[in-house]
Amino acid sequence: MLRESSLEAYLRGLAIFQGKLNMMANSIALLLETIIENLELPKRRHISQMVSTLEDNIKRLPQECVDDYQALFGQIKEFNRVWNIAKHGMPVGGRRVFTIHKDGKLYEFPPDRVKEIESGFTDIMAALTRVVNETNRLT
Repeated sequence: MLRESSLEAYLRGLAIFQGKLNMMANSIALLLETIIENLELPKRRHISQMVSTLEDNIKRLPQECVDDYQALFGQIKEFNRVWNIAKHGMPVGGRRVFTIHKDGKLYEFPPDRVKEIESGFTDIMAALTRVVNETNRLT
């Protein structure tokens, strides 16, 4: 049986990281889209546009679902920034730290940062799910 080289292991790990981010972004976009649809707001294509639409209509969002919508929107924007780096950036060498080059900068994602991103996603999804459920009741 052939042993996987360190480069192959790094690339496999990076592909899994990028795949997870894509799945997470699709999940966030789906829930944002549902909220926008439930509130009968104009449809938007990108996560950043959806967040902007909801920020502009924050008073229409159910206030009992989320303590601080601005903090939630900040989390989503940060996730979206990371996802865009991973999606559009160019992987560069490394071992345990995923390093991605985008727009003339190097972005590093060590294992603890990857876990932080995954944990943030869980928090985002929990909050958005509560909002979806409440806006479903309003329609």
